[in-house]
Amino acid sequence: MLLRFSMKWLCLLVLQLASTVAMAAFTARPIQILIPERGNVAGYEITEQTNKYQLIAPPMMEQANVEESITKLTLKPINSEFLMSLQFTTNYLATTGEKKLETAQTRIMARYPQAEILESGITYTGNGAAFFYDILWGEDHKLHSKVVVQELEGRICELIFSAGRNEYAAHLGSFGNFLSSFRILRK
Repeated sequence: MLLRFSMKWLCLLVLQLASTVAMAAFTARPIQILIPERGNVAGYEITEQTNKYQLIAPPMMEQANVEESITKLTLKPINSEFLMSLQFTTNYLATTGEKKLETAQTRIMARYPQAEILESGITYTGNGAAFFYDILWGEDHKLHSKVVVQELEGRICELIFSAGRNEYAAHLGSFGNFLSSFRILRK
């Protein structure tokens, strides 16, 4: 009888722990990261399922929006018209080799149906190689975005920089820094 009672409590405890882990499947918390040449800089530690990532926020970023339900972090400066985001999704690059670039492009075009792809190819983040798509989209193609698609730990991370066509070039370097600072932390 006591064994059955203990097993019920153990099962309830396991279910409670599992639901707690499921609720905390995606978090992004502000942190300070020590850069020897610059001192402490603002950044984020991101937990997605069982993986942890870190990135340095560009200096102008003052607003962050975490959307746990869609595993997305969006950073936006208060006084500017651009944003940077990262979002984790299931791995839609189930193909291999050169088909991956084509598969990712199909996914991007489905999301931005009126987009014009200016350029696509390979780029790098702090985690290694990734695909990128430089696109114009929106009404009269007034928005310019760079979409980076990277496979990480069996998932896809999409890192996106969007701005008006006139502001894009001025802030693209900040997105490059954002990409190079994004890295997986050791488990």
